[in-house]
Amino acid sequence: MRRVAFSMSLGLVALLAGCPGRNTTPPEQPEQPAEVQPEAGPPRLAGLASFTADMLRRGAGGRTTAEIAEAIEYVGGDLTIDTNNDYTTIEIRVLREHLGLAMELLADFAQRPTFPDDEIERLRRQELDRLAMMQSRPRWLVQQAFRRYLYGPDHPYGHFDSEPASVQQIARENLVAFHSEHYVPRNAILVVVGDTDAASVGTLARERFASWEDRPAPSHTIPTPPRRDHREVVVVHQAGATQAQISIGNVALARSDPEYVPLRVANQVLGGSASARLFMNLRERCSYSYGVYSAVSSLLAQAPISAGGAVESSHTAGALREIFGELDRIRGQQPPQDELASAEAYMVGGFPIITETAGNLAELVTIQRVFGLPPDYWSTYRSTISLVTAEQAQAAAQQYIHPEQDLVVVVGDASQVAEPARRYGPVTVVTPDWSVVHQLDALPDQWPGGEPPACPALPTRDEASHPESPPAPAEARDMDFPDVNEEVLDNGLQVLTIERHQLPLAYARLVIRSGSAADPL
Repeated sequence: MRRVAFSMSLGLVALLAGCPGRNTTPPEQPEQPAEVQPEAGPPRLAGLASFTADMLRRGAGGRTTAEIAEAIEYVGGDLTIDTNNDYTTIEIRVLREHLGLAMELLADFAQRPTFPDDEIERLRRQELDRLAMMQSRPRWLVQQAFRRYLYGPDHPYGHFDSEPASVQQIARENLVAFHSEHYVPRNAILVVVGDTDAASVGTLARERFASWEDRPAPSHTIPTPPRRDHREVVVVHQAGATQAQISIGNVALARSDPEYVPLRVANQVLGGSASARLFMNLRERCSYSYGVYSAVSSLLAQAPISAGGAVESSHTAGALREIFGELDRIRGQQPPQDELASAEAYMVGGFPIITETAGNLAELVTIQRVFGLPPDYWSTYRSTISLVTAEQAQAAAQQYIHPEQDLVVVVGDASQVAEPARRYGPVTVVTPDWSVVHQLDALPDQWPGGEPPACPALPTRDEASHPESPPAPAEARDMDFPDVNEEVLDNGLQVLTIERHQLPLAYARLVIRSGSAADPL
């Protein structure tokens, strides 16, 4: 999903995303990937949630887009707007003495957007230009295609980004209606982190948000994705491409599932970093790629686990062989204790660093509230990771990683990558706008184009020159997560404050519990 910002963009490190993040039965889909069908009834508006959010900074509370930008820049602040699948965040960072301005602007965005016609058209042109540019970028295409064919184009999670045809159709009345339905106090959370206190934040919140009309929060229903009973391959054709961008995976589990952390540990062993199996195999051992990784997505409902990266087109067959080999290995064998300890130490050791910044704390609190995690989730997060055993990691991998039912998406020149992919399932070749070019039967017992040569073994460690022992198991130890002070206004708005006095800054974030999954499809 897109992030729109003035000044610096306050991103959260990848650890939280997976921050790129539910059911025990593997998903299934129809025999062939779904094609675009003629639309009937209400228009398909994939991207309406992000379009609505992006319009907020273009006019609200009597200020024009230029006046909003000037107000923020005059005090040295910045504004960041982000829409993902499940929620939208509007965050303003300012010096502590300007927190009142930040709260005033957030209140205007929530209650008094203007949606000027000229700004709508300006944003529409910008979006269409951006999407046209993105269609030439393999990393974007592979994510868009993976979501579309994994969930189906009409599922709330079936689009990674906006769609040109939808952007063309978005009208002002759509924006007004979406904002009226979803931007209500009982569907929102106000998070303030920084050099302030709960009493001051509460006073500002009541001054700015008490007049926000109390209306029922919209209901969100995420249907169960269609169940996939066999592996299939989608090739997105890019003529002349010298690289193939690969994504392989299946629907796994919700962010709130108790097995999320064991699966994250298994994923860390599989492909969570540059020391994990996928990277070491496909880059260090086979020299197929600059980097291949895996990730567990975080969603309210069933989210995918996926693996992939960019490889030379001529190495497509070998890369698929090695990725599927690693998927089979993480399921079939418990990770050795030294490898498990190294993975857990990486996850445990990196977490305190994340909590050092106010912006990241705001995101952690958002994740805990939106996904319904226990109040002590982040305090016990490190010890929860440390207590995952090799047996539990393997069990999670066996339960949620299903190579035989995976969706395989390859973005590249179909003349080079489609034939090798037939070994792994029936192949559908599509254009970047999802028109089907042709389909190929699977050849599971053959190597179309020839079997790739075996990769050389990785050099073994010379114990004499590298006498260090494997890392000891990470210590199962909780950490002190900052206190979260909560106040609920009469209209239902939750106001959360974390005091952080190291720097004279304040982050004010308005969270709307609606993202692209609420787009009309």
